[in-house]
Amino acid sequence: MKHAIRTWAATALLVAVLCACPAFPADPSPFRIAAAGQPKAVIVMPENAGPAVEFVANELRDYLGKITGAKFETRGDRAALPGGMNAIDVGRTRFAAESGVTANGLEKEGFRIATRGSHLFLLGRDDDGTQFAVYEFLEKYCGVRWFFPGEFGQEVPRNPNLAVKAMDERQAPYFLRRTMYLAWSKGDEPVEVDYQRFGRKWKVGSSVKTVGVHTWGKIIPPAELGPAHPEYFALVDGTRQRDWSKFDGSHEYQLCTGNPEVVRRSIDWVRRYFTEHPDADVLSISPNDGLGFCECERCRALDSGETLEMYGKKHPELADRIITYANAVAEGLTATHPDKRLLILAYTVYRRPPVRVRPHKNLVVQYADNAEFHYDAARKAERLGGLESWARLTPNLMIYEYYVWGGYVPARGLTPMIIESIQRFQGLGIRLFRTQSRADYGLSGLNYYLAAKLLWNPQLDPNLVLDDYFQTCFGRAAQPMKEYFRLLDERWKAAVLEVGTTDLTPQTVLYFLVSYNPAARARLRALLDQAAKAADTPGHQARVRFFAEAYGYSELTVEGAEQMLELERAGVVTVDKKFPTRVTAFKKPGELAPAERARAVESLRQAVARWEARGKFMDEIKGRYVIDDAYARTCDTHYEFNPLEKLREIAKLY
Repeated sequence: MKHAIRTWAATALLVAVLCACPAFPADPSPFRIAAAGQPKAVIVMPENAGPAVEFVANELRDYLGKITGAKFETRGDRAALPGGMNAIDVGRTRFAAESGVTANGLEKEGFRIATRGSHLFLLGRDDDGTQFAVYEFLEKYCGVRWFFPGEFGQEVPRNPNLAVKAMDERQAPYFLRRTMYLAWSKGDEPVEVDYQRFGRKWKVGSSVKTVGVHTWGKIIPPAELGPAHPEYFALVDGTRQRDWSKFDGSHEYQLCTGNPEVVRRSIDWVRRYFTEHPDADVLSISPNDGLGFCECERCRALDSGETLEMYGKKHPELADRIITYANAVAEGLTATHPDKRLLILAYTVYRRPPVRVRPHKNLVVQYADNAEFHYDAARKAERLGGLESWARLTPNLMIYEYYVWGGYVPARGLTPMIIESIQRFQGLGIRLFRTQSRADYGLSGLNYYLAAKLLWNPQLDPNLVLDDYFQTCFGRAAQPMKEYFRLLDERWKAAVLEVGTTDLTPQTVLYFLVSYNPAARARLRALLDQAAKAADTPGHQARVRFFAEAYGYSELTVEGAEQMLELERAGVVTVDKKFPTRVTAFKKPGELAPAERARAVESLRQAVARWEARGKFMDEIKGRYVIDDAYARTCDTHYEFNPLEKLREIAKLY
């Protein structure tokens, strides 16, 4: 970790993919894995292999069996190898050591794939690297592809005579953190702690263990310390008192960072955390989400005096006071844990760089970006200007991106912005990245796939990555599906340009009313129909259906939003202008003339039916990773997106 952190500031960084020239004479003969459906190699792992290496060795065995039809054996490296058989060594086996094949010199998660006579070595600098070596071998040399979880989410070619040429290849990730939350089993933990998550096949992970986001409520818990020490908390509108039982774990209840006792307690908290969790590398000490920051004289004296506008209101810029607090805590931590780092967000009213202070050398600044909004030139200039200013202040930057914002949002094409932004981050020397994402592969899977590839190696040609994706995922249906996703890209751009981004967030309904207008829906449906006719294998057909289901969800969602506008035109309801699925007022039957009532009844019937159809469809595709159903339903409620219960309430009156 010490080495990894210090290399963030280096001007010449390790190239993402390291291809070493063979250190042995080239062997023209192929390395045989199977012939005529019979195994010609055994899979070997260290006798004391841990669960991660054992798991991925078994994955290799199973995939090679699917490819060749052969039944492969796995064994420990202390057993004698059968005569006449090659060996595929997974991990740091004794054979690798005897052959002088190591992953020395690679950063964490790096790996090596090399042949030596009758051995093919797949080994990493660590267990993560070994796992990535296996998946890279299966993808690059055996033709396997992973698009989304499930039986038809992968492409496994058939080859009973599998052999590979001699090779010696090294790779290591450019981005040391490449965190996406792509859960396909129960729970919602970061993928890097679970070796059975789908994202591992995309080499998603992190060698820098980062803990927490909004943590002030953990550092000084409101329910525990608020009643006795209200002075620890923000002075807002002349009072520090509030209902201490209402804290939800991450919002509001900000601290008074001008209070020395708050700083002292924060230092004690981070020291205690790292002592109890020595495997952690970076720990967040960032404010709670939302506003409600302290207005006392001590805190205000730390501010720059500048203001920014957010959601139609002017707010004082708070970066100077936030970084002053974070610097003090970082300095206190250095005395006991000099190799540990603290994380502070650059977010909301403290997203712009400070004017009076610079971040401590042990402080990581996490900058929240919204690349999907960069089609708006003014928004792009503001966000990029802030990022570049932070980069001049500190080499220790982390990006927090938003590939998903609101689980109910229809499919969006973000590939041009993903390409541009990741390449920009590399150009600024940023090596830590995380994104808001979910198990919604039908809606966002291509975005995630492309991002994962570029986060590992931003020097890849993104067009080649996309061409390979379409060809292997859809076969003869590649062209209409490529056009389908290109149109999703185009329509999101059109929505941002038409609606703008002032005081809006990406889940705002206005965006998908534009991006999925009737003409766009007709074209998208036609392309999916064309692809369905062209697909000629069960796998290709199933994948077209998978994305057609995502489109079906998107279509029903947009039609439900359109139905709310029709209800407003019928005089039944008044809706939020920026968020028209939210009912702000409605008329009772007696307030309408008879003809208007008849139209209202029919409009209500159609609206209820449309939202019920959406709910039924969500039930039908539940658990198939088309959408993240649990997250979508949570966001339906949290953002007050789904008006069905309100519509039923109004319909009863009619």
